[in-house]
Amino acid sequence: MHILRIALLIVMVSTIGCEQESWNLVSPPPSADSIMVRLINMTSGNRSFVLQLDAIESAVQTTAVSPLNASRLIKSPADSAYVRVLDASGAIVKDAFGRTRFAKRTVETMVLVPSADGTRPADSLIRLVTNPLPLPQPGRAMLRFMCTVPDTTLSFEMRLGCPSGEFFDRQSFRGIGAPRDVPSGELVVSVLRGATPVAIVRATVRSQQFTT
Repeated sequence: MHILRIALLIVMVSTIGCEQESWNLVSPPPSADSIMVRLINMTSGNRSFVLQLDAIESAVQTTAVSPLNASRLIKSPADSAYVRVLDASGAIVKDAFGRTRFAKRTVETMVLVPSADGTRPADSLIRLVTNPLPLPQPGRAMLRFMCTVPDTTLSFEMRLGCPSGEFFDRQSFRGIGAPRDVPSGELVVSVLRGATPVAIVRATVRSQQFTT
């Protein structure tokens, strides 16, 4: 189950087209001042959740997101908001009691994950911020590694190419690496647990694209 979760996240983030239902953190136009937000549901079980942004004067929310899926991007009503997660009945299951401040011209991805011990299926939000400025150079892209496997005793390593290829990053549960510059085009990455490969993924990364 742990191996499936990490492999699935990498495949979906890397291969779904940015104009459809995409997990790619693709930069919006540099002239846009909007703040775009989405929810990725990486919880255990089969419950769907909704992300709500409440700016007091107005509020917006995503549609219900089932496990291992992502919502469409929604526009934040202000540069700060109370971020809440609701279940399908509308009950609040996660509430950030203080206002969350956003920066303009960013894409904010909130990743909902379970607790490491499995007792809370919707325990915490991992916040991924993509600032598209400056853009990568033409022919280059930005890639980062995030681990949502709910086990704090495990760590995973990503390498470029085959399992013996260049070291890229190592993360454990809730860990997010810094974006790194990679060539655009066809990309192959390997994910290892210790010395054991658990996933080898081939994907196409477009020029000047941000991918997690």
